[in-house]
Amino acid sequence: EEFAQATQFVSKLNFSSTEPHVHHSFFETTIRALGGLMGAYTVSKEPILLQKALDLGERLYKAVPHAGSKRVWPAAEVSVSTG
Repeated sequence: EEFAQATQFVSKLNFSSTEPHVHHSFFETTIRALGGLMGAYTVSKEPILLQKALDLGERLYKAVPHAGSKRVWPAAEVSVSTG
């Protein structure tokens, strides 16, 4: 029952509606939020958990340096709403 309640809560999360000026630790968000969503999906196979993990992962990916970037490490902090 608790897992069902948590899944219902997660289904209502909207990462794009968070405050754009609020930044979170890239590392902590990756291991706790993204890792938690991926782990919960692995155990339950609930599609909404995978959808939310993909959404968050795509947002976090924007903080990773890409070809031609002068940075070699991901940004220390990231805005979940804007990446």
